[in-house]
Amino acid sequence: MVEDISVGPVCPHLAKTPPGSYVCLTLMAKGDILGLLHLKNAFIPGNSEHHPEIAGLQQIAATMSEYLSLSIANVKLSESLSRQSVQDSLSGLYNRRFMEESLHREILRAARKQTHIGIILYDIDRFKQFNNLYGRAAVDKIIAQIGRLLKDKFRGSDITCRCGGEEILVILPETSLEDTCARAESLLEDINRMGTLSAGQAPVSITMSIGIASYPEQWTRMEDLLRAADTALYRAKQEGWNRVPTG
Repeated sequence: MVEDISVGPVCPHLAKTPPGSYVCLTLMAKGDILGLLHLKNAFIPGNSEHHPEIAGLQQIAATMSEYLSLSIANVKLSESLSRQSVQDSLSGLYNRRFMEESLHREILRAARKQTHIGIILYDIDRFKQFNNLYGRAAVDKIIAQIGRLLKDKFRGSDITCRCGGEEILVILPETSLEDTCARAESLLEDINRMGTLSAGQAPVSITMSIGIASYPEQWTRMEDLLRAADTALYRAKQEGWNRVPTG
């Protein structure tokens, strides 16, 4: 609390020195710093004989900071719980539940606007072999690194989800089959350029096989689109891994 700015310290967070007295209170909840409450006296000393002293507002400010801290903490908790319900904690991508809800919504939107949807299904090659050789913790680290790459690679409007295990599905709204194929090939090149990923102590060479489906060129129902992408992915693995299937 600074009652006299001519003798009291001025907080470094202020862009400019306030004209009168002020008080700053830290907003905290459960040991976490959430922000800062800054209240200043609207009356400039010398302009009026009668104005409230900042000291008289100290208790009001303290009460306000308590209520604000609790409110902000509750909002942050609500956002965290909401995020956890739709997000895969390991990869940072959306989970299967969110994927199914989003794809259903995008199909309805595409039908109404007469646009396309691209579906790309990625699968880490030889996943079970990696798991047996390096252990679950090392494989989890690889999935987390791939998740970061995918989040950086795709647009904000794209929906990238971890469907479970080693499978990752990307929904590309308003994207043609040709563009979907091009973007799948581009990511495949990015994965190959990464060379090796760290799996604990050992560097691991990672490749991915890819399956593609498109709305409405191939299918119009969600279940059929997912099945078509999975079939294409299986064909890519049969053709030799690390590829988008031909034909």
